[in-house]
Amino acid sequence: MSMAVRELERVLKNEVAIYHQLYDCEEEKGRAIIARDGALIERLSREQEELMRRLGALERERLALIDEYVRENRINELPGNVTLRQIVAQMDEDSSHRLLAIGMALRSVLTKIQSLQETNRTLLDDNIRFFSILLSTLKDTVSVKTGYSGSGVEESRVSQSLIFNRRF
Repeated sequence: MSMAVRELERVLKNEVAIYHQLYDCEEEKGRAIIARDGALIERLSREQEELMRRLGALERERLALIDEYVRENRINELPGNVTLRQIVAQMDEDSSHRLLAIGMALRSVLTKIQSLQETNRTLLDDNIRFFSILLSTLKDTVSVKTGYSGSGVEESRVSQSLIFNRRF
């Protein structure tokens, strides 16, 4: 097995591990959304940004290793970008099984993350709608009453205020 393939296997395993961490963060973020814990959501978002930065570095390394493999094995005649499946087709059976297993694990965790992100997006949208309705209702319950002072100057005041408005 070539050095590029061994390194590719290492990079893919690291990507799978980081994607699992990303999944765990996304799962915890869902619980934070339900609990309406903004500070936790913010912290988890920062963690996810760091994980995504690390994934970006690994992805660049993976692409460089694939280019190296293509040069070493003179498979430039393959159309478009070389895929893991095309690399595996040219490898010995043991190596190909290992790389395919890692590729399937990667695909599986990516599918789970995508599903969880869609769920969290729905939860966030629901929370935004809830607070929009709540604020709208609170604004509708406030009224401004006007009248005149003893000196004949018009005065206004807020009655039934549920939200503090510092402009009055």
